[in-house]
Amino acid sequence: MVNPLHKAEELQGLLQTVLESLPMASKPKSVITDALEKTLDIRVALQNVHQNIVPLDIDDDVKRLSGNFDFWESLPAGVIKQETETHDELIARSKTLKTLYAAGIDILDITKFREEDFQLAKSIGDRFSEIHRVWQLFKLALYHKKETLDTQVRYAKAAEYFLDLMKKYSIIGDHQSSFLVQRTNEWIEQSLKDIQKLKCQSNALRLNFDKLDSTYDGLLQGHWFNAFTYGIISDHLSRNGFDYEIYTLVNYRAPSEIFRSKGDFDIISMVGRKILMVECKSGVLRDTNRDFDNIIDKTEGLKSVFDMTRTNFYEYIFLLIYNPFLNRADSVSERFADTDIRPIKPDAIRGTVIDLFRK
Repeated sequence: MVNPLHKAEELQGLLQTVLESLPMASKPKSVITDALEKTLDIRVALQNVHQNIVPLDIDDDVKRLSGNFDFWESLPAGVIKQETETHDELIARSKTLKTLYAAGIDILDITKFREEDFQLAKSIGDRFSEIHRVWQLFKLALYHKKETLDTQVRYAKAAEYFLDLMKKYSIIGDHQSSFLVQRTNEWIEQSLKDIQKLKCQSNALRLNFDKLDSTYDGLLQGHWFNAFTYGIISDHLSRNGFDYEIYTLVNYRAPSEIFRSKGDFDIISMVGRKILMVECKSGVLRDTNRDFDNIIDKTEGLKSVFDMTRTNFYEYIFLLIYNPFLNRADSVSERFADTDIRPIKPDAIRGTVIDLFRK
């Protein structure tokens, strides 16, 4: 971003050079002299703004955020916990995390996803509108430690894709499918490909599988929303040469006057002079759980933290990625109508990010 203090100084120098170096008649010389005096007045006004209202020497304070982020990228995947050397070095190298820490917010741990997590999240996210029902059933099965899904024949194609994806990542082993013949109340075992050809799409469909690896359970129960969103944002910023840091699943403990005592940032990023916070909610948003109020409180608290530094002038962007199949779009939009929070569906993430961050 252009430093107005420097530009005013440069303009003053240019006008001074013109007056001293070029011979001219009295009238044009008077015009330039008047412009020089006005430039001096502008410099005084800018200095007043800089010292008493908001810092303007922003280009002097620019740090290579991407250089800080390179350290994050070099770290192995996993949970980076407080009171470890890696944690302390990460805080010291990150302008985003250091600002939070300086404001009295303790960073308890940060999760770095594996490349496999991003790949699986993308495979789910890219076809979420098709497979959301099967994913929701699988999520409930994980929670209840069951190895059976009950749905309808109409979702056989989505089930085939999802269960094959789970098998690809060794989350499950083989899976079997059967449909219910209503007139005989008999279950007929058949492949999902053949079941897709049935005419009666409302028939019951039962899916049995052997659960194997639990490594991805946290991701499948909701964190894939974070990984999917993080991947899209980071990919766009990297491809287009933005200077940025971005972190996900940042658990914190904060003074009560800033945030509620504990919580997490699903995604937090600094892109040049923009602060981006993203909440990722794959489940139902409920007023009874204060879900909406907590999101609003968190955005206000984060803004106050960066405003307190007064070392830079920041633009704030707050996004909520929500599940449109469990939450009505109009209700969510209405709930955040008087805030700076933008509710976004998963299939609109990339377009929104492109609009927000253009070179």
